[in-house]
Amino acid sequence: MATTSTHHRFSRVLHHCLRHDGLLHHRSLGIRLSRRALTCHHCCHRDAQWRATASRCARGRHRSRAVGLPAGFPPLCFKAKSPGAQHRGVGVIAIAFVVAAFFGAVTRYVADVLLPRYGILLANIAGSAIAGVVGGLMLGYADLAEQARLIWITALAGSLTTFSTVSMSTAHHVMAGNLGRAVGTWTLHIVASLAVATLGFTLAITSFS
Repeated sequence: MATTSTHHRFSRVLHHCLRHDGLLHHRSLGIRLSRRALTCHHCCHRDAQWRATASRCARGRHRSRAVGLPAGFPPLCFKAKSPGAQHRGVGVIAIAFVVAAFFGAVTRYVADVLLPRYGILLANIAGSAIAGVVGGLMLGYADLAEQARLIWITALAGSLTTFSTVSMSTAHHVMAGNLGRAVGTWTLHIVASLAVATLGFTLAITSFS
């Protein structure tokens, strides 16, 4: 019994000299753990993951109170994922990113063709509204925050909106001497986009109250 206890203590000391990166990290260093050491290793990892998750949830609840979210809003915490699940998730996110960007760009092009004068304005308003709503929802779901930002805001809203076209149109008005129309066009796009983004952000937060 004393030998087993000493062996487990040695295993824990050896384990904590390394990082909590799983068995692959240990094997990459040329360290082979025995069956008893593996049992100790797995228990230690489960304890470490539980403590890390509990700590993230505690920080999430504190952050939820700090940003003033309603009482019924989910806490800002997430569970640790295995490396395999993370790699599969990256592939799915990459595909979703491409699809969302393609859909946003095509939608903006169709709107510009069907509505030559107001298509770009409507596209900017729609993209800003999507960004505002998703930005508000991200505060309550921190585990989906990065994925949501990439797919919905960067890909979809980013490809749907375009201020380069607005800048070119404004420059044409300035070169033609229509300063009033140039200022009006730029102001309309900026004010409308900011207004719908703020409205969407506010509605996303207050909808959970």
